[in-house]
Amino acid sequence: MLAIGCQGAAPEADAPAADTPAANEVAVRLVGLRFEPTEVVVPVGQSVVWRWTDRVAHNVVADGAAFKASRVQSGGSYRITFDKAGTYPYQCTLHEGMRGTVVAR
Repeated sequence: MLAIGCQGAAPEADAPAADTPAANEVAVRLVGLRFEPTEVVVPVGQSVVWRWTDRVAHNVVADGAAFKASRVQSGGSYRITFDKAGTYPYQCTLHEGMRGTVVAR
């Protein structure tokens, strides 16, 4: 468990992700040099999975380094369960302006 109250998993770069998220997760796609959607609101205990669908590599780095998915290529994914309420802004540090937010309530 991470100090901010979210559990993370290593990027699943070699496992292509399905388009439909599991019942206990919300999906964020990395496409067109943006996060889609840019903000998600989830209940505490919910998982968020980032799915790489862009043709270029991206990463997901929370402000304050609370969680981080290193450089991942198209077809990969990264999943975190947020078990503490809070607002978690993040970005792709490889592409300026690529920002998103997870709000756990």
